[in-house]
This record gives sequence, structure tokens and C-alpha cells, in this order.
Amino acid sequence: MTTNALKQAFGEAPQGFETRVIQTVRHMESRALPRFRTAAILAMVLIFLVGTALALSSLGLLDTLTDTLKQNLLPQAQELVQQQAPQPTSPFTVEEAINDGEQIYLLVRSREKAHDETEEGSFNPMLYAGDVPLYEKGYSFKEDREAFLYTLIYQGTGADFNGTLKLPSLEIPLAFPLTDMSQTRATKTPVPLEKMSGILQHLTVKQTPLATYVYIEYSPAPDATEAQLINFEDGIWFRWLDTEGNRIEEADDTGGIAQKGDLYILTSSFRAFEAPIEEITIEFYNGMTKERFDTLTLPLSKEEE
Repeated sequence: MTTNALKQAFGEAPQGFETRVIQTVRHMESRALPRFRTAAILAMVLIFLVGTALALSSLGLLDTLTDTLKQNLLPQAQELVQQQAPQPTSPFTVEEAINDGEQIYLLVRSREKAHDETEEGSFNPMLYAGDVPLYEKGYSFKEDREAFLYTLIYQGTGADFNGTLKLPSLEIPLAFPLTDMSQTRATKTPVPLEKMSGILQHLTVKQTPLATYVYIEYSPAPDATEAQLINFEDGIWFRWLDTEGNRIEEADDTGGIAQKGDLYILTSSFRAFEAPIEEITIEFYNGMTKERFDTLTLPLSKEEE
């Protein structure tokens, strides 16, 4: 069969599929395989590709993530994906879920477009763990073979999930376990932030095969002036810098800032990293004026379980 005939028979593979295959090959090559040469490995992957093309009829959850996440997935990311029971009579179907401890990702297929792009808040899916609503961190939308795919992202609970997804005129019961493959490292002691007149109370980095989550807790210094406190009211954000001082871009727009009394909590998601992150460089800045404050390089220690 010719290449063109194959394409006509099987169609194009999802965008992220090729990326995951390449990552898997590299992962296989990095391990000790004395009896196999690269050509043999590639031949096996080619057989796998052709066989899988028969089964590929739609995009999967990993294929619908942002390009930054999708292009940097670790080979173990596929193990996070949990298939959900089919709902053939429902206008909405939850096809796949990921519960990595930090966030919950759901892939929902709809027969019709469920949102109005000209009307904010026209699509407001709510996820409940028991009776407790989980914070929605955003959703993305794709068209796929005469269907509409919604990737919904919620704040994780750090536990097995048992609850309900509430959609327009429909409630779908869901249950799936926590798949915790994370590594956690954090700072040990508070650090003064002289330029912004604050204190870095705690910084935590959690790495999964899907993403890297950064949590930063800071507060004003006891002697901060009224003028300096205005920066905190504006919102003080951070940039993660690489070893050359370049910004590492966020993987999506699920980050945010919360306030509990005098404590400010920043959260942000970045791409996955294979190597453990044992040191991090961050720069604080005013989210409104863009004024730059302290830049710190901090060692991170593995948290004891």
C-alpha cells in the first residue's frame, strides 16, 4: 500500500501523538538495550504507529493540552490518563481524566458547541468533590471530527476523586483514583525580600510527568510603609528564570494569586522537567506597573513524606 493510500485509510494522527512517540523512542534509546539497535527500535515503533492508526478515531486528553505542555511531556505521562465509562446517550461524554494530585483535567466531548464565544460565562461547568465545588482554573476548546472537545482544568484535591460534573441540564457522576507520580521540593526557611519589603515564607515545586507546579507564599515585612504596601495591593507576581537569566514561560493560564490575611499565595504551571529541580531562580515584580523587585536563587530540598 502506498503512503497516500495509508493516509487516506487511517487519516492524520493527532498532533501530540507523534511528539509522544519521539519522546518514547528517546527514552528507550537512553536506557541500556544491548541487543537492539536504533533501527530495530524505530522499526518496532513504526509497526506500533500503523497498528495504532487503526484505533485512532479522535484526539485524546494529552493531545488537547497547550503546546508547551504537549511538547515536553515525559513518557510516563500516558500512565496518568484514565479512561472513563462511555455515556452513549448523553449529549456530553467525559472520555478521559487525569488526577495528578495538583490539578484535575477532564476531556469532555459534546455533540454541539456548548459555549458562546461572544458571551463570557456562557459555559460554566462545575466539578464537585462530594458537595464541595472545586475551583475551575480554565478550559480550552477544539473541534474534532464533527464533535466539540472541552479540556476542563480544576484545582486538585490530592486524593481519589468521587463527585459530579455539572453541565448545562446534565449531571455526570465521576470517580477516578489519584495517580501520584510527583516529586516535591521546597525551601526550608523564610527569606527576606528587601526591595519589595516583604518576606518569602515558603516556595514549593512539584514535578509530575505532565507539568511542573510552583507555589510561592509571601507576606509584607512588619516595617513595610504604606507606599510599599501599595505594591502588594497591585499584586506582586514572579518570573522563573533559567541559568542564563531568560524567563521560563508558563505552560498555560491556570496560575493565580490568592490572599489569606497578610499571606499572598502565587500558583503557576510550567512544562515538565525530567531532572529533579534542586535550585530555582525567581524574580518578583509588580503585576500592574511591571516594576522589578528581588531576584533570588534558592536551593530546594526534598520534602519528607
